[in-house]
Amino acid sequence: MLNKRKDIIATVEKFPNYIFHILAVAKINYNSDYANKYRWAIEHQDLEYLYNSRKLLEFGNGSSSDLTYLFIFLPAYINFESEGEVEKYFQLVKYSVENNDIQLLADQYYEYLLEQEKWTYDNVFGYLEHLCNNLHLKSKETVKVLSDIYIRNYIKYDKVWEIEKGNIVKRSKELNKRLLEEDYILKWENLTGLDFLYDKYEIVLCSANANGPDANSLGYERNLFYSGYDIDKTMEFISHEVGTHILIHIIKELWGQFHGQILYSAYESLVKFYNKIIFEEDQISYSLEQFNDNEFFHIYNEITEENSNIKGMELICEGIRRWELKN
Repeated sequence: MLNKRKDIIATVEKFPNYIFHILAVAKINYNSDYANKYRWAIEHQDLEYLYNSRKLLEFGNGSSSDLTYLFIFLPAYINFESEGEVEKYFQLVKYSVENNDIQLLADQYYEYLLEQEKWTYDNVFGYLEHLCNNLHLKSKETVKVLSDIYIRNYIKYDKVWEIEKGNIVKRSKELNKRLLEEDYILKWENLTGLDFLYDKYEIVLCSANANGPDANSLGYERNLFYSGYDIDKTMEFISHEVGTHILIHIIKELWGQFHGQILYSAYESLVKFYNKIIFEEDQISYSLEQFNDNEFFHIYNEITEENSNIKGMELICEGIRRWELKN
């Protein structure tokens, strides 16, 4: 009996776009034409407060800030579909932080939080409890104000969504047609000998993150991509992200054994190294210069020439050892 194909599907979702709309217009992490186009869609005093609070929300290249999970990744993963759902979530966030008690939040979103443990956090409930209990008083006050900002400005986003949705839908159709012609998940499973943990992988398309962090993993089976990039480059990077997810156990098992940024750079570079095999090309178009990918490529080539059967875990450990000797 043939195994059922695990599909990659480009989706069009309002709420994750709203989350990144806030970041874009407030110029948190990045600046773009989008910010100038839609400044009217967020109250002026709210924009000022968001920008002044940016250090608590910024993220990128494997790092995040104190409020990134509660205000960006968890709500975008859940994907609320109504104003009432948005308000309920942020009111629960406020309550959890004010009272050092995550129980109501955890009970309400238990199934979503449990799924998150297949991604970054082995104990997401413990992480949330630690976060809420250890925020400084000033940060706790910021949580209250930010929650109200996210609730208050959601209704104004309707007009933005009416403008932006059409182009996102068009790109989703183009991508889904291309994705049906490929089976990146099967290729990664065959290359690594590992199983992708879900029957489908959702690529949430977003128009608000031009110039900002891209390929933002919301969970193991959900990732947020900028909708405006060249489609061939997007296809390459979708495959790359299949690789980062199927190999996430490497980061989880090795975390704490190596310097965090070195480990993360080696991991991203390893995935790109494998992605070149997936595409059967000497060159692929995207760069990971921020992760020293050329240096790690040279090292991984050396190691695999010595042992062509070496597995990913051994390869990254030996790669880091050799990188540290050279640096």
